[in-house]
Amino acid sequence: MSQVLLNQMLRAFLIALLAALPVFSADWVEYRSGPFHVYSNAGDRKGREALTELEQLRFVLGGLVGKAEMTALWPINVVLFQNQKEYGPHVLPTPLVDGGASTLAAWTADASKTDPLPRDLLRAVTLLLLHDNAGRMAPGMETGLADLFSTIEVNATHVSVGTLPAKGELSGDRLRIWTKLQMLTTQPEYAGKLRVYLNNLQQAGGEDVAVRNAYDTTPAKLEERVDAYAKAGKFEAAPVTGRAINPNRDYVEKEVAKTAMDALIAELDAKGKSFPPDSPRGLLAK
Repeated sequence: MSQVLLNQMLRAFLIALLAALPVFSADWVEYRSGPFHVYSNAGDRKGREALTELEQLRFVLGGLVGKAEMTALWPINVVLFQNQKEYGPHVLPTPLVDGGASTLAAWTADASKTDPLPRDLLRAVTLLLLHDNAGRMAPGMETGLADLFSTIEVNATHVSVGTLPAKGELSGDRLRIWTKLQMLTTQPEYAGKLRVYLNNLQQAGGEDVAVRNAYDTTPAKLEERVDAYAKAGKFEAAPVTGRAINPNRDYVEKEVAKTAMDALIAELDAKGKSFPPDSPRGLLAK
């Protein structure tokens, strides 16, 4: 066999090999930890910060409700666009929507210099984790926990909760429950017993049993303390124990093939109304 023919065969082989390799989307990278998958073209730091906020929320919430490792029935895929212009065509009608084999969210990295993810998304993730892991509590209490965790502030291992929401964001009973949970979370005389209180509520013990077992008082007297706390109006965030995370080291990271990213964005654009035909929800729809 001539050298020319060998070279031609080798060239054809290399072309076929390259054609079989996946084509990666220009800038999209996936960061993965627990049930969360963050797909970002907003740069390495932004993607890792968003995932850290979600992971710390999961860890702190799990500690409060007695679930050491909270999971999700479906993976939670968050698509983080680098700017508002790219994000605009893919805005979802609700913070979370169903995908074919996941739960989907989307956001833009340039919305805030300090908060990687919006409060509505953090609320929705909190409720999803509660529903998939914890014993059911009264809807008002679950919403109150979601409101409380929407105020989470994360800087790697430094985590705090309890910042006062913007004026008008909460009102009526919802504001009252937030105030109660904020007091129980941030004030030292109550914080260490909040887990007992929530665990009793999950066991369907009722408010009387939960308050007595956790705080050795009656619901009426506890509500009097909440009234006094609300009247004082000094709502300040307090540090809580977060997971020992090194965002630059601890996450699974990989490039995303263009076909996979195109398919994921197509699912976003379907907004939970239709699914890939071969996906679990697509098969169910048939």
